[in-house]
Amino acid sequence: MNEFRLKSDEMMFFLDFNNTLVDYANEYDMPGFYFDRAGFANPYRMRTILAKALVEFEEKTGITPVICIVTNARGNAIDNNGYMGILNDLYRTFFYEEELTKIHPRSDVRRFFKYLMHYENDSFIKINPSSRTFNGLFEEIPFDPKTLDIRYIEQFRKKESVDRLMSVVDPRKNTSKFILFAGDSIKDDYPMKEIWTPEGISKIFIRPGKSQKLTYSVMREFCEAKGDTFSSINPKNGKKIICTDEHSFALLSPEDQAKILNFHSGDYVYLTRKNTPGLIEGIAMAADLISGANGPQRQMF
Repeated sequence: MNEFRLKSDEMMFFLDFNNTLVDYANEYDMPGFYFDRAGFANPYRMRTILAKALVEFEEKTGITPVICIVTNARGNAIDNNGYMGILNDLYRTFFYEEELTKIHPRSDVRRFFKYLMHYENDSFIKINPSSRTFNGLFEEIPFDPKTLDIRYIEQFRKKESVDRLMSVVDPRKNTSKFILFAGDSIKDDYPMKEIWTPEGISKIFIRPGKSQKLTYSVMREFCEAKGDTFSSINPKNGKKIICTDEHSFALLSPEDQAKILNFHSGDYVYLTRKNTPGLIEGIAMAADLISGANGPQRQMF
């Protein structure tokens, strides 16, 4: 599978789909959102602001994003309109030719899309951005038996998907210098980031559009998403401490406190502002991190 090997000036972006890459619900009230003659929504704004963010990232860092959509949606799922679920949504949002005929090159986001992985992750979808038809856009590529030996428990399904694809695009784990992950669900999406990488590879996780406040409770959610367990007992009532806040944190054992404070596993975690295009904001912060003159500094948002 040499054709899929990551180049030295490329960087993997592993993105959740709903409420991360696309946010249809909020876009309806935005300027530039309208319906075409066939009755399909044309999220012009969503497409153009993503293109702008990716082009600016590329120009600032010298690195080209390679997008892989990682979803829990099943490959054979049919939506309410009778279409092939997420593939049709992706096509109509970013590739539908009738709505792209006058697009400016700097606003063309299509070249950044390369892969998609469904819940059934025994194969991956190669995206052919030059295709102008739905059927030509997507090509299913099966993983080889060795790659299929990469397995995790169900909780880490997306982690398994990421690890499998990384074994194809960077099998020796010597090309990537940075990897970006983004998703709105801590439980489902954060484990993606926990794939093993050699020392020196910086991993960035963006949680878009939820809350900018990093509380002990949110930290604990991150910990539990990656499999950490907590066993501290409240000395006042003899019960296990289930919820962690600024008061109960002091009652945790030193071991449990250390887990919470290391929720990021030494990586970079951005919590973007509520009610904003969080992925766009996070990509800009990642570009600043990578291109920073003084080297990367951890920032929590």
